[in-house]
Amino acid sequence: MHRITWFAIPIVGLAVLSSGLGVWNYRLHNDRQALVAQTDAQYSSAFHSLVSDVGNIEKRLGESEVSADKAGFAACSRDIWRISFAAQNEIAKLPVELMPMHNTQAFLTALSNQSDAWLNEGATSKDPTVLKQVETYYKKAEQASTELEDVQNKILNGGLGWVGINRAMNQKNGYHTGDNQVVDGFRNLDNGLSGFSEAAALGGQVEGPASPGKTQQGPIVSPSAAMQRVAALLNVQSGKDWRTKTSNLGGVEQVYMISGSTSHGPMSAVVTRAGGKVLVLHGSRTVRSSQLGLAGAADKAESWLQKNGFGEVTTEIANEYDHVAYFVLVPKTKNGLAIDSPISVHVALDNGDILALDTQAYYRTPIPQVAPKRVYTADELRNRLNKQLNVEQVRNVVMHDNMGSVRSGVQFIGTHGGQTYSVVMDATTGKQISVRQLS
Repeated sequence: MHRITWFAIPIVGLAVLSSGLGVWNYRLHNDRQALVAQTDAQYSSAFHSLVSDVGNIEKRLGESEVSADKAGFAACSRDIWRISFAAQNEIAKLPVELMPMHNTQAFLTALSNQSDAWLNEGATSKDPTVLKQVETYYKKAEQASTELEDVQNKILNGGLGWVGINRAMNQKNGYHTGDNQVVDGFRNLDNGLSGFSEAAALGGQVEGPASPGKTQQGPIVSPSAAMQRVAALLNVQSGKDWRTKTSNLGGVEQVYMISGSTSHGPMSAVVTRAGGKVLVLHGSRTVRSSQLGLAGAADKAESWLQKNGFGEVTTEIANEYDHVAYFVLVPKTKNGLAIDSPISVHVALDNGDILALDTQAYYRTPIPQVAPKRVYTADELRNRLNKQLNVEQVRNVVMHDNMGSVRSGVQFIGTHGGQTYSVVMDATTGKQISVRQLS
């Protein structure tokens, strides 16, 4: 069973563009309010899905406590695994400034592993050891659900926006408790799960084995080697004030948190200790003019990624704000576009410098090298769509479904009732894989 986990990383200053799954079609937004509205909508959708997911986890854990037999307990465990996986993906789509949420992600990762172990072991809650494990997870899920619902109420009752939340995190004098109720709520949530690993350990195995795609593989790199990789990507020399701090990312792997300055301004990055993969990079400098258009900047981003070993990519999202271009790009493969392995790149429009890079999803979600054979053509699948969808774009994609299985698909992007939707059909079975409202 293959599962994918996305981790968001605490780098203050990454801009307002979400790099999670979302709007696939290439769009140009020059209007500031349009960008803010789009960003708010993406963050809001991810957050409300997270609230629902954690609430359902609590519910299914409670039901598993009273399951009468192995079959009933297995059904609950299967749902818990699926929903905890989905919740981790939603966290990865939230603003990076809300992080770290290490404890929350460690909880969801451990719960995913434990539910998988229950399934493999044919467990039942009639076993006292298993029941103790379930009760431990249930109490934490109940606590997390309460905190999230409290944050949700504050957002809805106060008419709060996610871009405003970002601004609160980036105040000149730093963030202080009380500056923003939503941020404080997320911190309460994560702090409430801080003792999770120790408490859950009382109930037996929790962490489980690492799954494919969860941690990075490769030789251990030194802090100095990690800094050199960052310097090479920024095309600068590592400075004397550059510092590294080792951190446990999401409780599952060690990374180097690198900070310092260049001749242009502050720099920050996150590099995996195993393999030396640069997950996040942010070089800050003021950009005062636009000499490049979005098309030219997109070409710069695509060629830069290819030059640095990311292979051939295509631009999915293109936004411009304050002389900086924000792109989300996806890899091209022989089986189609790898739409759940996006890369985010920020490009200065004065000279084409790369200002920021986010490769978390690219590295966390392995690009499928083998995919199921396509049985249905795009035209055949199009005939199976709801006629209400006015299709504007069609393309082959390769992706993972909600259970982590690789699927060969055809994506149809179209409009209905003034809204834009993405529908992905399975080219092997002819069935729908997913449907998403994009705007």
